[in-house]
Amino acid sequence: MFGQASEELFVGGSGLKVKFYGGAGDSAPSGALAQIGYDGQTQVFGAQLSYPLVRLREQSLNLLANFDAIQSNVLNNLGPNGAAQRSSYDSLRILRLGADYAVLDTLLGPERGGLNGFSGRVSPGLGMLGASHNGDTTTPPPRLGEDITFTKFNGQASRTQTLFRPYADATVAAAFNLAGQYSNDIIPPAEKFYLGGPTFNRGYYYGQVSGDKGLTVDAELRLNTPIPLPRPVPFELRSQFYAFYDWGEVWQNTSLEAGATGADVALTQANAIDALGAFSAAGHGFHLVDGSNLMLTGVVTANSVWIQDSGKIDLSTGNGFAGLGTRGGDPRNKEAFPAAGSAGVHLQAANFTMTQNPGIKAGGLVNWTFALTGTGNVGLGSFLQPSVKLFLSLAGGTADGTVNVAGLQVQYTTPTGKTVNLSGVVGGNPGMFAAATSQMSSKPNNNYQVNGCPISSVNCVQFTALTVPVINPVQDVQMGWMLPLPDADMMLPDVAERDYWRCHSYQPP
Repeated sequence: MFGQASEELFVGGSGLKVKFYGGAGDSAPSGALAQIGYDGQTQVFGAQLSYPLVRLREQSLNLLANFDAIQSNVLNNLGPNGAAQRSSYDSLRILRLGADYAVLDTLLGPERGGLNGFSGRVSPGLGMLGASHNGDTTTPPPRLGEDITFTKFNGQASRTQTLFRPYADATVAAAFNLAGQYSNDIIPPAEKFYLGGPTFNRGYYYGQVSGDKGLTVDAELRLNTPIPLPRPVPFELRSQFYAFYDWGEVWQNTSLEAGATGADVALTQANAIDALGAFSAAGHGFHLVDGSNLMLTGVVTANSVWIQDSGKIDLSTGNGFAGLGTRGGDPRNKEAFPAAGSAGVHLQAANFTMTQNPGIKAGGLVNWTFALTGTGNVGLGSFLQPSVKLFLSLAGGTADGTVNVAGLQVQYTTPTGKTVNLSGVVGGNPGMFAAATSQMSSKPNNNYQVNGCPISSVNCVQFTALTVPVINPVQDVQMGWMLPLPDADMMLPDVAERDYWRCHSYQPP
């Protein structure tokens, strides 16, 4: 719900007017956003000066200057144990300068007049008077890399032309509108160009599609006619019937923003996607194959999520996953762990960074899998998800951070001196028991630890598998005098002389 109040008054007798306005509202949507406790809070206030530079019967020209202040605060319940956390925050201060021009003409005759309208605005963002700051890491912005001191240009042109009179008191007219916005900056969401709603691209919700740049065109054929009444009344009721066609398109100044789909979605072309905001594929699977140092800044809602990146995946403040369930494709259908068909999130990249615990809502699903496949460093930060099984496929890479997970399995292919050094709780077990309940493959290795203990160790002691020693016949012949051999065919293991002394308590003569 949103409410706004305004007051407008004249200043002197020149036609100069001043207007003050302010409003506030709260947004609590349903559906997938309700599942994550989405709560959007907005406050606006500002002032406007307008001056009629031209005031004639056939035309008018008004000059405008606005100062707008917009504050947006978005919360969700994706914090640890469902705690409320701030998802994004914007505080904008914007100056708008523009003009509105309207002119009447009779190009098709005095009985078929036309009305033309033109308007233009230039809107620079101000980094002062309580505005947010670019690059602020303490209060996350809703768009990655947004520029508070943006500049954008808006324009609109329209014409309404009377065509003919089909009968008394009725007219048929054509109306055309062209509107657009241009900016080279990544602008805050409140200043983007929105399609949908009652004016442009009708048939879609307002803001269902948005961009930094946009263009839209609409055409209407109208029938204006009075409504016949059975008895005379002291006023007239008129109606307008119309058919319309709308077209619009927007462009982002980032590789990918936000979106929604009603089916399984697979982004598999060479888009080199570097930023992903909120994306909803509720009830379906989401697969992004061409990430390029991807920054996830919003909540991805899907039954299963599979993201592949050529470089680094950065899970920033305010991001997360919601709606995870048993439908949709398995995000790791080519992975051996966990069992095929289980739902979850699978992220593949060279390196990972988590600046804050990602928010996760599994929709009642218990013990699902969060799988990370990396070859560099997996920085988990504070990964506190006690109902999640964490799977790390590291090849020869490393991992660090604090965890609280239902289960942990680490897989590597190249034993190196690099380490996994995690701390926290696994399966409700702290300390050395967290390491004991964790799993390791392909074989145990002391360089992979939880709470300072090797993974899969018992009482922090790693037992190595028994193997048959390699035999060196030459060394055995040279050392054969050390032990009396009851069997001439007996082969000695390849060990050092001191090991014979220690193991057999035998001194050479």
